[in-house]
Amino acid sequence: MPVDTDAGRDVDTARRRRGVSLATRLAAAVVGVSFAALIAATAVGVDAGIRLGRDIYENRLVSLGNAGSDDVGQTLSFVAASADALASSPATADAVRSFGDALDDLTPPPDFDLETERRRLIEEYGQIYSAELAKAADDVSLQGIVARTASAVYLQSLYSIATDEPAATVDDAGDGSAWSTAHARFQPGFRRYVDELGLVDLYLVEPDGETIVYSVEKHTDLGTSLSSGPYSGSLLANTVSDVLEGAPRSISDLGKYDGAPGSVVSAYATPILDGDELVGVLAVLTDGAALTDLVTNGGDWAGAGYDDTADQYVVGADGTLRTDPRAYLEDPRAFLDAAEEAGNVTPSERRRIERLGTTVLNMRAKATDDTQSKAAERTALDGDQVVGNVTTVSSRDSDLVDELAWTVVTEIDLADAESALDDFRNVLVIGSAVFLIVAAFVAVGWANRTMAPVRSISDRLAEPDLLDEPLVIPEASPLEFHYLAASFSHMSATLRQQHRQLATAREERLELMREMLPPAIADRVAAGDLDELDEVAQTSVVVVVVLGLGELVQQGGHDGVRTVDLVHHELDTLAERHGLDRIKVVGDAYFASCGHGRPYIDHAPRAVGFATGARDAVASIARRTDSGLDTAIGVHTGPVTIGMVGEGRLIFDVWGETVSYAHLLARRAGAGEILVSEHTHEMLPDELVTDPSIDDDVGPVWSVPATTAGGVG
Repeated sequence: MPVDTDAGRDVDTARRRRGVSLATRLAAAVVGVSFAALIAATAVGVDAGIRLGRDIYENRLVSLGNAGSDDVGQTLSFVAASADALASSPATADAVRSFGDALDDLTPPPDFDLETERRRLIEEYGQIYSAELAKAADDVSLQGIVARTASAVYLQSLYSIATDEPAATVDDAGDGSAWSTAHARFQPGFRRYVDELGLVDLYLVEPDGETIVYSVEKHTDLGTSLSSGPYSGSLLANTVSDVLEGAPRSISDLGKYDGAPGSVVSAYATPILDGDELVGVLAVLTDGAALTDLVTNGGDWAGAGYDDTADQYVVGADGTLRTDPRAYLEDPRAFLDAAEEAGNVTPSERRRIERLGTTVLNMRAKATDDTQSKAAERTALDGDQVVGNVTTVSSRDSDLVDELAWTVVTEIDLADAESALDDFRNVLVIGSAVFLIVAAFVAVGWANRTMAPVRSISDRLAEPDLLDEPLVIPEASPLEFHYLAASFSHMSATLRQQHRQLATAREERLELMREMLPPAIADRVAAGDLDELDEVAQTSVVVVVVLGLGELVQQGGHDGVRTVDLVHHELDTLAERHGLDRIKVVGDAYFASCGHGRPYIDHAPRAVGFATGARDAVASIARRTDSGLDTAIGVHTGPVTIGMVGEGRLIFDVWGETVSYAHLLARRAGAGEILVSEHTHEMLPDELVTDPSIDDDVGPVWSVPATTAGGVG
């Protein structure tokens, strides 16, 4: 039989390819194991180092946030405690009685002309407050805030403008009145208190007429009534009124007060008691700018332990700033340019900030609805990516601080926070590469020395003359080990691939559920918890009945289906924009709700805003498609139940009397009409125009006029 020489050469070639020396294999194994171990160790080291580094700066942010929160809370508590202590002094009770009685008996001299003196006050105050009035020109008019009563005008003429010295430094105007006698007695002590605490002013208010019988600074509010005078309904008046109505003490949020034009202030009021008798109210005004100095350490960021890009600011319950952010303080123009480009400030808001010289109360912060127990990535006010922490301002000493619902936001630039981690990762990777090269040389040298005897046997086997001599060789040859390793590697790779596929499939399924369901419900379904139902006490439900949609579906055709899809897409987009979640679509009725998945204080205005937007959107679609579609919409606010229903096929649903009543309103509404229930109407802002309507079947309802454009709320 002829020999197939080509086949023989192929076998020899295959054997040579597989017949790598055992020393080489051993060295390769050592290097391979070292490489794998090094890769694993490097990965673990990099991951652990990054985690540790992030934990360090995240914990530092949390610590700085907690420190800032404590500073703000303790400062507010200190002002309250010091005012309480002053109000509890018998001398303060004596002072408010003395000033009150003296003001009641105060009679201006015979040559005193009320209107002449009042005009003089307005002229003098205009010069004193010219800069402040220029800032607040849209809000403050001296004609409206200067006192009209003779006693108040007399006191202000005597103390506020009749001397070249500041009014707060004058102890006795020398008119011989009982009020001036009391003033000479009590003014030095009260003035020292205001100066030491850095307050804007201190007031004594008698309870019967809520009249300011004394103030340290003698501004335009001295002698006026907070219940009926020019400052009734003001920030100070409301704070004092809370105490007079029975509150043990009261503090206001930062705001504007016409008695201090151009400034942002806060008021604190506490009762003045003589035994159990309420003889008056002590009120103090604090400067809002002092709060910015507190959280910024007076601009000394490094002294407070902050990095170059770190920032801290306070946000009020309404979402607007209570302190100026660092970037604004350091470069207002650059900050406002960046914030406007990022869409965080409108041109009109920017003009107001530039005119008033502060972002406080004039700029809305990024969302801080939920306080974070740890730092997280977020977008800063100027659009930069930062790592931030949100901490609620609280104090163990005063529950008043909790009522303000302020939060302290602490941030650091994300790139700066991650730069040290990048350096650590680069050093570790370079070190690992150097170690691997050294390990390879060491492994080759060790393998050659270890396998020298085996190499000698191999050399003998290569000699044809020595083939007949017996050789002792291991029972398991390297070829089998190669196949075994290859089989194990293949099996391991297959298992890893299957594990990754399973993990990917599970994550894709969970992500799909999160897109279809509220996040909390999706996580609950993923965990297997399908039976629990949630009761939401206050939710606004909107039912949009698209008139003509049923006929459009019955007609069939591609255009009809496309129009239906367009309607649902527009409604879904509007719902997301206004913070609503679609509940379901039943026939021509589109159900949506605000407040059942994400807490919104203004869920009722958002719901009405979505309703007006839906009316406009469907009307626009009807014009574009000539489909004749129109809407009938019902809005109702109340409790709902949410959860998963069904056994074979689970469906997320929201149900209850609130949903049913909103649906009933929608069915009762006419074409293009939005009916709002009485409960919803009570929660709407006054500027939203609604027309009352009585329906015998559904009770008192309100109709939103067709002139109300989409986007309300």
